[in-house]
Amino acid sequence: EIMLMPDDEVHYHFELTDNDNISGPKKTISEKLIAMVPSLADLYKEMESEEENIEEQFNDSVDELINLKEQLEKMELNVLKAEDDLEWEDQQKIKEMVSKAKDEFERIKNISNAMESLMKESQKHNLLMPDLSEKFTELSKLINEIIPENILNDLNEIQNSLEEMNLEELQKSLEQMASNISEIESELDRYIDIFKRLKAEQKLDELKNRLGKLTQQKSKLDEDSPN
Repeated sequence: EIMLMPDDEVHYHFELTDNDNISGPKKTISEKLIAMVPSLADLYKEMESEEENIEEQFNDSVDELINLKEQLEKMELNVLKAEDDLEWEDQQKIKEMVSKAKDEFERIKNISNAMESLMKESQKHNLLMPDLSEKFTELSKLINEIIPENILNDLNEIQNSLEEMNLEELQKSLEQMASNISEIESELDRYIDIFKRLKAEQKLDELKNRLGKLTQQKSKLDEDSPN
């Protein structure tokens, strides 16, 4: 078993021998291949890059949800002012809002999945202390559960009320959706703060981990050095 450390390289090749019993076995040797163990610096850099992307998605989603809530509230007033039918332009705007809401809910799911994948990768390379890794994993679960189970039904209610031109039900559905969006945006904003705090803790973990790996490397060098 080879004891590999970050930044170590393994040089290897393959040898194949045929079963030619007449003229004798022939050997084929491949080109030399090199496998390199990523350094801790590379692993942490890649992890931080992924985290920056997640945080950017967080912020973009919050901005979009705030904008969507404002659009819904404005549309509520338009529906209240309408007498029998809603103007075609407003009908199209409502359809766009429903589509945008679905896109944002999908983005939130993707944020959760990205965080979960990142934690699995960090665990594979022991980049985080177990308790911090658990906090990130728990946050990922909370984000995944942030969207109420009935919210897609609420979106369908908006579409049905629009098709039937039931303005009273449409106004109620828009009001309910605006309220749901507001709650999701508020929770997501809170989770961003938690994510930032966990990233700060991660920096301390990284320092401890780097020092630990340096100690291991020194011990390995001491063992390999002739007396």
